[in-house]
Amino acid sequence: MDAEEFDAKKRKLEKKLGADLSVELQKSSNDRLKDLVVNLSKEIEKIEQEKEADAKLAKLKEMLKDLSGGYNDARKEKKIRLQYCLMTLQERGEA
Repeated sequence: MDAEEFDAKKRKLEKKLGADLSVELQKSSNDRLKDLVVNLSKEIEKIEQEKEADAKLAKLKEMLKDLSGGYNDARKEKKIRLQYCLMTLQERGEA
């Protein structure tokens, strides 16, 4: 990531964080920032584990998978046809 992309991404994050928090983090020591990195990483991991252990969410995911299966299969088949048509046109110099 070049400097311009880095700056753009940082500005976007600052906007999401809000001015107060971004200024507070800018003023924090390196040790404080490192501690935050560790703590936030652990908190994210805990959230992910809780999400995986959520039986109700797992049941809903399975229901969604079952309900959307037919749509997904139909979409895949149409995409295969589309790709084949485009490749055939490309072979013929038409695309």
